[in-house]
Amino acid sequence: MRILMSCLLMAGLSCGAAYYAAAVPQADPSSVSPESLLPKDSVIFLQFDGANAHMPGLRQTAKWQALDDSRLRERVFDIVEMLAGTAGPDAAALARQALDTLFHDGISLGISLDGEQEVLSPYGVIVLHGAASMKHDLISLLFQMDPALRRRVETRSNSGRQIFLAIPRNTPLPRFEFALWAEEEHLVFAVGVNASDRVIATTTGTASDITQNALWKSKRDNQTFTVTQVAGLDFQAVTTHFQDIPLAALGLGGEVTVGQLLETLGLARLEGITVSSEFKGAATWEKIDVIAPEPRSGLLELLEQRNISLNDLPPLPPQTDGVFASSFDIQKAVAIVLRTVCSSVELLEPQALSQFEAGIEQFTQMMGDPRDAVAAGLGHIFCIYSDPGMLPFPIGFSPVIAASVRDRQALTRSLDMLSRLTQSVPNVEIRGVKIRRTERDDATWYSVRIPEFPIVHTIVLTNDWVVASLTPGSCQAFLRRSAGRLRSCQPAPEYQEALAQVPDEFTCISLLDPRPGYRQLMSYLPIGVGILENMLLPELSRELGRDVHLPFAVEDLPVPTEITEPMFPNVAVSFTTPAGTQALSRSSVPANPIGSVGATVTVPVLVSLLLPAVQQAREAARRMQSKNNLKQIAMALHNYHDVYGKFPAETVENEDLDPEKRLGWAVSILPFIEQYAFYEQIRLRQGWQDEDEFLSDVKIPTYQNPSMVRATAPEDSLDYLGVAGLGPDAARLDKSAPSAGVFGYDRKTQIRDITDGTSSTLMVADSTEPVPWFSGHLSIRGFTVEPYINGPDGFGSYHPGGMQAALADGSVRFISESIDSLIMEAHRHDDWR
Repeated sequence: MRILMSCLLMAGLSCGAAYYAAAVPQADPSSVSPESLLPKDSVIFLQFDGANAHMPGLRQTAKWQALDDSRLRERVFDIVEMLAGTAGPDAAALARQALDTLFHDGISLGISLDGEQEVLSPYGVIVLHGAASMKHDLISLLFQMDPALRRRVETRSNSGRQIFLAIPRNTPLPRFEFALWAEEEHLVFAVGVNASDRVIATTTGTASDITQNALWKSKRDNQTFTVTQVAGLDFQAVTTHFQDIPLAALGLGGEVTVGQLLETLGLARLEGITVSSEFKGAATWEKIDVIAPEPRSGLLELLEQRNISLNDLPPLPPQTDGVFASSFDIQKAVAIVLRTVCSSVELLEPQALSQFEAGIEQFTQMMGDPRDAVAAGLGHIFCIYSDPGMLPFPIGFSPVIAASVRDRQALTRSLDMLSRLTQSVPNVEIRGVKIRRTERDDATWYSVRIPEFPIVHTIVLTNDWVVASLTPGSCQAFLRRSAGRLRSCQPAPEYQEALAQVPDEFTCISLLDPRPGYRQLMSYLPIGVGILENMLLPELSRELGRDVHLPFAVEDLPVPTEITEPMFPNVAVSFTTPAGTQALSRSSVPANPIGSVGATVTVPVLVSLLLPAVQQAREAARRMQSKNNLKQIAMALHNYHDVYGKFPAETVENEDLDPEKRLGWAVSILPFIEQYAFYEQIRLRQGWQDEDEFLSDVKIPTYQNPSMVRATAPEDSLDYLGVAGLGPDAARLDKSAPSAGVFGYDRKTQIRDITDGTSSTLMVADSTEPVPWFSGHLSIRGFTVEPYINGPDGFGSYHPGGMQAALADGSVRFISESIDSLIMEAHRHDDWR
């Protein structure tokens, strides 16, 4: 398994190397070509070519000039080598050798499902080009990392090859193996049923190799471009192997086969997917082909969208550096999905078809035609573009979403409904959002205000477009461009040159200038390297007990102009053909998402990175507020003790009522949390349920934990519990009992009664089960069942990792949920954190 993990790691690193590589192998006629090791019947294949084969042509590409001539790639490899060195010098040397080899020589992979003797027996092979010299170092490093691995690996000889084999125990497939050996200058790793023999059979010509595969040949046979990498999925071959398997064998039930389900979904005509990367001159081209010939049905019909052109796009700002636009007919998509789902239900569970159709009919009666309801008046053109300068540094750019409008009235109704729903959702985070609608400039404006967020999100709706932006300025500029009062973007000569080489009509287009993003990235890089060198590496050195140094100085980093000078705008389009769908891109360098929305994943990625930090900041503030609440409660209890010579009993003294009916300790301390006037209005002789109608309308902020999920907590909740002690009867124990806590039904605890020490005794703690703040017996608990924190007793919190508690000395501390139960029972505070 160590061998497998190592080779998978190398395969992952190779993706980084192939990010820059662009060449086609020019194998020595006397050597073994990597593709001769891949089986012809590979259902999945890929090959990244090294950079050595066509170096003169590769050096003409903008990608090489920007990333390699500037030595940026070398700096990245230096950092990887340094980090690998934390596992030891041998690991560092091997990691650097692997990166350099993968970058210069490449990697190939093939996975086959073809069975031996009509039995499914999958296997795969990974070939690290030119890496045979790494074999012994790799094996030695694996043995150093796991000495027990030496006993599980055996050496065999096969056709003059020394093969290292590892056979896992309890494998469901007979003759399943992991194998590693050198095939002349290449390092080969094979896994699967009889994998080593089958790969060697391919190498020796006994079995056909990948060069006879039709999908492979379709991507490699290119006389115009220099192909640098290829990949493919033979979907037809996969379905051939599995189409007769009943779905019951996959745990889905029924006698329906995989092939029947694929036919119903419309995926039976999906032949495969291929990817290739090529270069010609300074440009790098990438092609993705989804091979699904006409006629298409089911889900494949979603590929057939209306073509659009640049003239169909909304008026864009002249300074934009990133645009993504797509044609997608929502009404058509809903119809296709409903029809396909209906057919699938009829196939899998015919008895459920009438229920499904009844559900659709009920939806239609309530909301109207599903196609119209889901489309909500939107058209088929969707566009995302950047609007630089609308937000201040360091953000610098503002993503804007625009969509064509099919029915303005329908879309207005949908937005109004969304506004009303926002106000009625019980979740406090959403309920605090305010949406204001105004009418001006023949447009409908929706201003979205989020609590504690300084930016006003804006949506503007016209007869032709609906636009959503982080700021009102982007929407205002959009309207002025639409009216001709501001200049719109016109393709610059660099874009026109690229657009001239792709179809005029398309279903999707991306226009991106990578230079602003790379400039921004390079402006931050010296800061990041400085933090790494001055803050992170010293700490890492202390942990390892040896020095870890940055392998280069900050001044060795390339300057932004050096990287961006060779760059030019990237253009990508996709379109549907009778044979399927093709995506075609022409780029100077891989698109950098920073500072641009041309890469469609930019906004989700940035949000996913930002949200955890925002949530952590908010949680830190809530935790601090909750700590202050507990501190006020503890001070109030001590002030009560100063006045009455004892802490309050769990319930207000009242011999006429059973403890379960009395008011609670939180009522007794109201005068000490600045609630004396309100305390005077409470009838202390009444039971808490008798006073419920009066007291339930009162919210005491000090008694509420800001981290509590308020959707599940009443407004009159007490989010902190008094600690009664240990055991299910803790509240009824005498104060002299060893397991008694500060609170009990009739217990009148004094500080001198706390013999374990006030700094070692819990008094009030967070709760996950809020109760009415005025209730009696509900407001204290004992610890009865492990885990004591975030367990069934109700002690715990929504603070990650544990809960906060006020101790009898008035201090507040955080207690980890992983604390040993014996420590909790012993009230030892020195092990709390």
